Amino acid sequence: MFDIQYIHNYPGISPFAKEPILLALITPSGLISKEIYQRCLNLFAHYPEWLSDELSQHLTEMKDPPPLELSPQVLLGKTIAQWTLAALNEVRGFIQAAGADVTPDGRIQVWLGFHHIQVSKTALELTLRALLLAGDSTEGISIQNKAIIDQQLNALWLDCKQCHPDYQARILMYAAQQLGIPFLPFIENSRFWQFGWGCNARVFMESASNKDGMLAAHWAGSKVSSKQIFVQLGMPTPQYLLVQHQEQLEEAALKVGWPCVIKPLNCGGGKGVSANIQNLATLKKGYHYARKFSSDSLMVERHIEGDDYRIMVIGGKVSAVIRRDPASITGDGIQTISQLIKQLNKNRTTNLVKSAYKRPIMIDDVLIAQLEQQDVSLNYVPATGVKISLRSNANISTGGSGTDVSTGVHPDLIKAAEAIATTMGLHTTGVDYITTDISRSWSEGAGTFIEVNTTPGLDVLISSGLDPLTVGTQVLGETIASVPICFIVVSPEELDIVMEILQQKSLSDDKGWSCKQKVSIGSLTLNTEGMSPQQATEVMLRHQSLHQAIVVYDTEQLMRYGAPISQCEQVLVSPMAVKVLSRPWIGMLKGLPSKNTLSTCGIEEICIQLTQYY
Repeated sequence: MFDIQYIHNYPGISPFAKEPILLALITPSGLISKEIYQRCLNLFAHYPEWLSDELSQHLTEMKDPPPLELSPQVLLGKTIAQWTLAALNEVRGFIQAAGADVTPDGRIQVWLGFHHIQVSKTALELTLRALLLAGDSTEGISIQNKAIIDQQLNALWLDCKQCHPDYQARILMYAAQQLGIPFLPFIENSRFWQFGWGCNARVFMESASNKDGMLAAHWAGSKVSSKQIFVQLGMPTPQYLLVQHQEQLEEAALKVGWPCVIKPLNCGGGKGVSANIQNLATLKKGYHYARKFSSDSLMVERHIEGDDYRIMVIGGKVSAVIRRDPASITGDGIQTISQLIKQLNKNRTTNLVKSAYKRPIMIDDVLIAQLEQQDVSLNYVPATGVKISLRSNANISTGGSGTDVSTGVHPDLIKAAEAIATTMGLHTTGVDYITTDISRSWSEGAGTFIEVNTTPGLDVLISSGLDPLTVGTQVLGETIASVPICFIVVSPEELDIVMEILQQKSLSDDKGWSCKQKVSIGSLTLNTEGMSPQQATEVMLRHQSLHQAIVVYDTEQLMRYGAPISQCEQVLVSPMAVKVLSRPWIGMLKGLPSKNTLSTCGIEEICIQLTQYY
């Protein structure tokens, strides 16, 4: 019923989008107008949150025969593009481009962004299968077919988790897009992303960056080192002991005192943590739970009464203080604990953006044990207003919630957190602190420092009500930006002339050029053998010695790969190149964010400008 043909992919900027896209032609056959509308309607009825307002209006205003602007092919193309894009971004991803139009011969041309091209192809093909499974019945999709679609989506989302940017990178990408900051993978198919170009770039892995020192990462990555540094800096921290075997638990608990906490040394996000342990039997359960995450030594630490606070420090200054509350439900006198959890989870989906980064609460052994400590079970019906704790730890990743309390924090805590981050050499960090009163200093006996995080979850800030753009902007800082680039487009015959001039001149060490898959920065020639023009240009842009650059493409390279940069200071196009390029490609070049508009220059003038560049 659907034949799909992949005709091209653009890793650079094209007339279709300002991000990498694939281009496909889809030929529907054997579908009548009314059937197409019903299939689209059924598909979005099962996934209503993926439906845009525009498409929703199209579907609710179905007519037979439909008006020209709502033709079956147009609606089908919009549905395919929109549903595929939503599926790709549901769990992880920051793909913006998706669209469709109808060719003169009635086929549907679809363009779709990608982080990993095979994942986007898989999603597109899944959408076509889903349309077939959606059926044309006014009763909607059958239960059996819904299950098949959901199963295939879950398989896709596993690929997205492996190949798409994580949610923290997404927050930074969103801010970078709004601020006009370019970004690219620093290492392909990894979690390392570069924001900015050349001397104005910084590389991030989650919220950590190459601005953080190696020692800082080592110290903060070790819970023991963090606590030792607290002591060396004169900051209070709970007593602790390390255990390797279950037989050591009782002695450790007696030395640190009851109640206590047990946790792995090498895990974050609350994994393996059990807190407020009152007796040896519960401590043993906590030991076995922690062992699911680590075979190394475990930390038994004195439990400190009070609320859990994350003090976020960015660029040496406290940006926010968040109270983190463990997952809990409040009784209504009617529903069981299990039903109340289900109700709470309705707005906590796998789509972290839509759920404001609030995680679903998982019913597992840890939750059951927490209920047992309160002498209740999942079938228990709490009275109206009675609060039931579901976790002992307050991590957002395990269903906890956050509240911004930045305005009521004692000045000593602000100064202490900033001193810790600065001394350890951490640009972005989260300092965990427990106290019964955040408005009092620890010198009054009100609190203690727990640990330092090199990759503090930015989700805790957003789930507490802070604006994602503000959070991303703070982490990126004020120094990340592009570098001045002159983008030159010539005919294939003129490319060798430009290349000869580039190779004849001596560059200063802060200037670079990319042409014919060759790259130089100053006197340094980089190894770009076997790379595409796009990849070669990105190699140059990763070097932080680069302050200024020239990028040269011929028309064939431009139309094959797209422009390798999303912004530049100047665009020069030779008259011979203008003759070859179609109007959409000229429009794309004119649309590059540049200080100067596109200039048409003869090859002689281009050569003169190249000479002046040196």
